Amino acid sequence: MLAAADKGQLNTNAGVAKQVRRLLDSEKIQTPRVPRFFREYFGYESAADVFKTQKEFPGHDSRALIADADRLVEAILEADKDVLRELLTTSKSYVAYRIAADSRKKRAEALANYEADKAKNPAKFKNDKSPRLPGRSSPPSGTCWTSSPTT
Repeated sequence: MLAAADKGQLNTNAGVAKQVRRLLDSEKIQTPRVPRFFREYFGYESAADVFKTQKEFPGHDSRALIADADRLVEAILEADKDVLRELLTTSKSYVAYRIAADSRKKRAEALANYEADKAKNPAKFKNDKSPRLPGRSSPPSGTCWTSSPTT
């Protein structure tokens, strides 16, 4: 990267993009470095220090906000279209991404157990129209919410 800078190859958007792709494609790079870079650049990792305390709001988990922001950055990087503009101006967000994924997993396990029990003892479930699953329905993994500007 320093050699590219010395040669003036970082003076254009194309030059910077080429070097970023070279770095991201490198086997030397460890995956945690990419989210760490964006956390530091945008400062959203500080959410854990800024938001509600567990004592006052025991159900609040500020780490979920950080994980949701990581997922948004990941989605924008995967799309690879106007990345910086999208990162700076997007109205999209992920809400409780990890929690929703965990909830879906628990519901899927409960449904599998229900179906197995029903197969073993159909008479027990004769009048049962639907399984009683934990939690509530949540959006599919990777669901991204878009907010519209209000006027």
